Amino acid sequence: MQRITIRRWRSILPPNRSCNLYGSSSFRPSCNSGLPQADIDVIRTGGPAVTEDVLAEIIVSNRVLGSREILILNHTGCGFTTFTDEELNAKLSASTGDASPAPMRFFSYKDPKENTREQIRMVRSHPWIAKDVPVRGVIFDIGTGRLREVKVLEHERAA
Repeated sequence: MQRITIRRWRSILPPNRSCNLYGSSSFRPSCNSGLPQADIDVIRTGGPAVTEDVLAEIIVSNRVLGSREILILNHTGCGFTTFTDEELNAKLSASTGDASPAPMRFFSYKDPKENTREQIRMVRSHPWIAKDVPVRGVIFDIGTGRLREVKVLEHERAA
């Protein structure tokens, strides 16, 4: 396994991007992945969760900016594994005295591997994401600095 770091890149001109990297907002790596900085379109979100907003960004990256691969990056030690949506809804309703926003979806999860598989399936199943674009998922181990690829089984792809 290799150690990677990802740096942020910004420009008003769309580069010829080869990879769309989607991952948690708490994960802040810098880039030694072998790709030039302009070849990585980074989308960060809490959770991480593939929401409608994230799907929209991935679709733009793929169909407008030309990303030729989508990499979903989760990590160990994610804060979203420390609670459930139900627990946080109850805690916030009790501590604020206002339950009107509940139930709110926070996209908590317990198993990073299964969460990554669900995200891969969600991205792969969207009709506007090109079918010839690989969608891969990895889990970054914050303790070792190593990446572990998560595979979606063939029968799960069709589900």
